[in-house]
Amino acid sequence: MAIIFLRPSLLSARSQLPPPSRTMFVLSALFLDYPPPTLINYGKAFTAASWDKGTHVAKIRGVRDYLSDGQRVREHDLVLVVDGYDIWFQLPPAVLLHNYQTTLRAANDRLLRKYGTATRSAANQPRIQRYTQSVIWGADKICWPNSAQDPACASVPSSTLPFNVYGKNTDKDDESFLNTPKYLNSGAVLGTAASLLRIYTEAFDRVENHGLDGYGDQYVFAALFEDLRVRQIARRIRRFFPPNVMNSAWV
Repeated sequence: MAIIFLRPSLLSARSQLPPPSRTMFVLSALFLDYPPPTLINYGKAFTAASWDKGTHVAKIRGVRDYLSDGQRVREHDLVLVVDGYDIWFQLPPAVLLHNYQTTLRAANDRLLRKYGTATRSAANQPRIQRYTQSVIWGADKICWPNSAQDPACASVPSSTLPFNVYGKNTDKDDESFLNTPKYLNSGAVLGTAASLLRIYTEAFDRVENHGLDGYGDQYVFAALFEDLRVRQIARRIRRFFPPNVMNSAWV
């Protein structure tokens, strides 16, 4: 896996990258004036008994440990984590940052309209937006490695792209090439260091303490996203139905 910090200058990539892929990943970043690379887990050998020899757990742990280092990373630094196996950069950092900010503004506007505001704990304080977003994950056209029936697949929101973005066969393609991307892909994520640290810390806790060490990192992050969606949906239901009408098992 690869990570990029845009402030301060930092880029990290997974240590097991084959030389050609690693070279093109790093060169495309440097040519477009991204920060110099820092390799996470570089030179480490992974020999665990699991199907992936422990590499996916190491990806989560490596990112978490680096983000935890207050000497290198500040909580408001913007961090880009990308998969160095199959990522080449085509757009410069300024365009990436502009798209990130534009996407977040639109997402937070949708969250405000959908879930409203909440009262602060202190008295006489203005209400604040109930949910805000500071992290953007890559979007995939298929839900993988989870099965299509998995709640992590079924609970994802619809894509914000036009319903016919690929023409009349949008979302009707058995090969998925014409599907709108809406499933979480852990191969790319951009957000503040503080937000990503919380996510990676929770993901590592799931791996260590909830029996997910044999699953890939994408499965773990999809499960976290599912939990968030369930909580949001439950809260929205409570806004429209009084408690005595609702079955408590719903929430």
